[in-house]
Amino acid sequence: MTNWHGVTEAAIREGLRKAVWDGRLEIVSSRPLLVLDGAHNPASVKRLADAIGTAFSGRYDRLFIVMGVLSDKDSGFMLEALASFAYELVLTQAEYERAVPAGELLKKASELGVRAVSKGKVSDAVEYALAGAGPGDMVLVTGSLYVVGEARAWAFKRELFLRA
Repeated sequence: MTNWHGVTEAAIREGLRKAVWDGRLEIVSSRPLLVLDGAHNPASVKRLADAIGTAFSGRYDRLFIVMGVLSDKDSGFMLEALASFAYELVLTQAEYERAVPAGELLKKASELGVRAVSKGKVSDAVEYALAGAGPGDMVLVTGSLYVVGEARAWAFKRELFLRA
């Protein structure tokens, strides 16, 4: 087996398998499945859409997407790229001056003909989505690292995180 500076290929593979990147396809809880992903630009949203279609395929019945976007991002593209996967979009905004108001996102979503609601606070949006989701559903929080950060803090306070 080859090695790199004394580290075996097997050790590298094992390290990569166990690696965790907070807020990137981070599974917070399992019933319903609560996933945080800070996809905030077209490239990362495309990767997230790929992951929904592959890594999470067959792992949920309905998908609730909690989404908030910053004003310098292409929110129309992001909504369109993820809307086809969603049972419902729960649109929100981070407590940050560059956040697009949830109402503006709702207007764009309605123009796309997507089932959507708006909730002004991230915590309210996550609570709404989780209340509507059944044990076999998935709630995905995305669109901005600020939104994911607020959702992550909310989940920690409620001790929702899976324990290893």
